[in-house]
Amino acid sequence: GSTGTLHIQEVVATVGNHSFPDDDTKNETSDRVIDLPEDMVEALRASKEDQDKRRNDLGSLWCDNNLVCAGERGKGIGYNNLRRAFLRMCKEATVTAIPLHNLRHTVITIMAAGGIDIKAISELAGHANVMTTRNIYQAINKKQYAAAIAVLTDILVKPEKPALKIGR
Repeated sequence: GSTGTLHIQEVVATVGNHSFPDDDTKNETSDRVIDLPEDMVEALRASKEDQDKRRNDLGSLWCDNNLVCAGERGKGIGYNNLRRAFLRMCKEATVTAIPLHNLRHTVITIMAAGGIDIKAISELAGHANVMTTRNIYQAINKKQYAAAIAVLTDILVKPEKPALKIGR
């Protein structure tokens, strides 16, 4: 069950390897509230405790931008640093590395393949239009194609239950 919520109200813009807090999200639907499961809430609490410890240890060297995920000194995590960390994790996990932005496509595709309603996925992703989610982010896998063909075969081949009339 859900034990917390995440309010997405601001974004961090990245230019080169520098991140800048930005008060504006892309559109109205980008400002959203997402229910979080208990294990995610616990992970975020642990991250906050780690940040608080670093803040105390560094004192005036800590740059407090009130970020959920901060670098070693409290500043935003630069894209190149995030990319390098991601590539290290992929290598350690022995999985193929993909561009970071493609993770959005991957997560959306996994949710859709798992039967999650496309409108719910679209709202979670913060898309203004469900067609953005479906046409740009959602990929179809071989298993879904096979399921579609199986349904079509059931409809067309089983004469004992004619679900479709062709002609008059």
